[in-house]
Amino acid sequence: MDLILASRPHGAGLIGQRIIKHIFRKTFGFNKLLDAFTLRSFTHGALENGQLQRNRYGHVISSGVGTEDKSNVGRELKSLIAKGLIDGAKSDWTGGTSYIFCALPIETAVELMLGHAHSRLLESYPARAPEIMEVVTAWVRDECEGLFVRADAKREHASNWHSSKIDRKSAALQPVVLGRQIGG
Repeated sequence: MDLILASRPHGAGLIGQRIIKHIFRKTFGFNKLLDAFTLRSFTHGALENGQLQRNRYGHVISSGVGTEDKSNVGRELKSLIAKGLIDGAKSDWTGGTSYIFCALPIETAVELMLGHAHSRLLESYPARAPEIMEVVTAWVRDECEGLFVRADAKREHASNWHSSKIDRKSAALQPVVLGRQIGG
């Protein structure tokens, strides 16, 4: 994981790199492909019972991304989604306002989890694995359908936001002709 984090993701600034690192630690660090996050977890770190969350060795998982400005973090999350460096969607699984983020497209992460579950079932219950997986796959896809739709909408919104931001910057850089028109 550290090798992945050592290389600077193309197009990610300092806060963006820290956001990606925070997501990696909270997902891959716990053998998960995706997880629910609040903006507060990005600004103040991964909390558990009001304290910074620690791994089994007592090390802090993540103390945040280095800024307490939630609007700055929100803009950077949008930018990372628009650039395809992370994926995210609003969560309806948790009680508060949280978002599901992962370093893969959410659909891919769910398919990888289903594939892993299928291989584990084949080891444990080879005769019944196909039957069980058929039911589990249908249920998971049904439960995740809303998440997939929200992820698509979030990607489209982030992409439109990023495009309009680039358009505004390029319009501001257009040369301005000063003086009066000659001839005519």
